[in-house]
Amino acid sequence: MHLPAEGETLIHYPILAVLSMGLVAVNLSLEASKWKLSLAHLGINQPLRTAFRSVLVGLGLGLWMPGRIGEFPGRMHQLPASHWIRGGTLLSAGRLTQMLVSLSCFGLLWLAFFPQVAASGIPVYLPPLLVIAAWLGLLFIKKVHLGRKHTFLQKRKALSEIYLAFLDVPTSLWAKLLGVSLGRYLIFSLQYILLLISMGLPQHWLELTALISLIFGMRSFLPSLAFADIGVRESVAIAVAQWMDIPIFPVLVATLILFIINLVMPAFIGLICYWQVERKMEKNAKIRPSLG
Repeated sequence: MHLPAEGETLIHYPILAVLSMGLVAVNLSLEASKWKLSLAHLGINQPLRTAFRSVLVGLGLGLWMPGRIGEFPGRMHQLPASHWIRGGTLLSAGRLTQMLVSLSCFGLLWLAFFPQVAASGIPVYLPPLLVIAAWLGLLFIKKVHLGRKHTFLQKRKALSEIYLAFLDVPTSLWAKLLGVSLGRYLIFSLQYILLLISMGLPQHWLELTALISLIFGMRSFLPSLAFADIGVRESVAIAVAQWMDIPIFPVLVATLILFIINLVMPAFIGLICYWQVERKMEKNAKIRPSLG
């Protein structure tokens, strides 16, 4: 790993790094738009500002838990209990569309690098087959209505409700979620590219796009229970950069910076928002008995 020499600056074009950091707000706004679209399906017309705050709270509770499961209570905490199952299912649908976009771009780039992959001895067709399997799984959920009559699901009410909630997600909403997920993917990729170029990498932006797509895709195939996935994304970034013969240190630094600005910082803001909401709810709970 080549480290900068003493006195050598890491960031050669600060304006690009600042622009990358500024795109955090766009990234989070798109995620808030996905949540707003999902809630509209439940008949809840939540303002974008409130949806944005829910996204931050979800990050605040989810970042520190395995698989970011804390994101579910974080998003649900201001919804009526009657909407928790359907709301959680819609959140899963949004996460699924994001994964499908990442995997699809990964599959296309994987085939584009077919000669290098074949020479490395890696099973060439495995990732594209997994991508196809993921899309077929979504079609299966949409088209095969096992949930309404299947005995196994009828005996398990919660599981049956979750499955039926998936069935009730209209195709138009799936299409909208996929569109917004693609927008998020492009913004996140642009952040990555701007950071890498700001560090003076000589590679063409198309090569950097391929690098990012492969990192995102390989990361999707690696479920992790690590705290905030620390070490997992960095290991993937190092492996892909080494394989593509791209300097490792700038890629590692860009990966860590994006982790901090896109997840850690919004998560801390989300924890503050959660604390404020909880305090407000406690105050309201104390006021009501006194009014009675």
